[in-house]
Amino acid sequence: MDEAEIKQRALNFLRNNSLATLATTEKNKPWLANVFYVVDSTDTIYFVSKVDTRHVFEMVQNPNV
Repeated sequence: MDEAEIKQRALNFLRNNSLATLATTEKNKPWLANVFYVVDSTDTIYFVSKVDTRHVFEMVQNPNV
């Protein structure tokens, strides 16, 4: 399987599902949060979450997430 086929399979999986687990960490302590998402026509993934949740706080603190 070449890189293009792997990418296409991954995109098909993402487009045919809507639930993901987002992983963040603070001080080496992991945090997992289930999020519903959508994929647009440019293959960008979007999800919405309240700003006062732990995973959003940790995403703001860590630009690598």
